[in-house]
This record gives sequence, C-alpha cells and structure tokens, in this order.
Amino acid sequence: MKYEVEPDKLLYALISSWENGNATCGKLSVERRIKTRNTAIFLITKDSKVAAQLKISKNFLEQTDSLKRFRNTALPRRFLKRKASEGPVHIEDLKRGMKHVSLKAKVL
Repeated sequence: MKYEVEPDKLLYALISSWENGNATCGKLSVERRIKTRNTAIFLITKDSKVAAQLKISKNFLEQTDSLKRFRNTALPRRFLKRKASEGPVHIEDLKRGMKHVSLKAKVL
C-alpha cells in the first residue's frame, strides 16, 4: 500500500527470495537474511533504504489464500479508512494538542 506494490507480486517476490536469496518487486528489493527449516527473515529495501524486515513462515508462503486472509484483517481497513478520511474536516473534528493543522475560516 505504502510503496504501491501489488500484494500478489510481493508474495511471489518473497517466494522467489526464499528459494534464490534475492528478488525484486517493482522498486523494492527483497533479500533473504536468515533461513531456517520453517521460517526466514526478509529485508525489504527501496533505493538502499530499509522499508521493512519481517519473519515469515514457510507455511504462510505455501498457502495460496494467505493474502486473501490478510486483506480481511484490520490493518488494511485502517489504512483505507485513513485514506478515505483525508480531505476537508470540520472544526469540531479538531482535538487539543493536534499539530500541523491548516485552518481556513469564513466569518459569517
């Protein structure tokens, strides 16, 4: 979502990296750092900057519906809700302590 990568392509890059050690997915580079019998740690970078490091089980990569189940979790829903809520807001939506707020007002 953040790096505009299709989840299916990222999954295939992770599988390829599991087998070969390295893979690319768009502008992202996937490197397998540590591999055990059942898990591996992957480093995902973009332009030599770390985007993520994660531990994934072999079982997760072997399941074809693992991404479909992930899409139903709260993380993508929170991201989509946040993207949908961007735009004009009302003064009543402001809270004490908020930073980086631009305010336009019309005096009636």
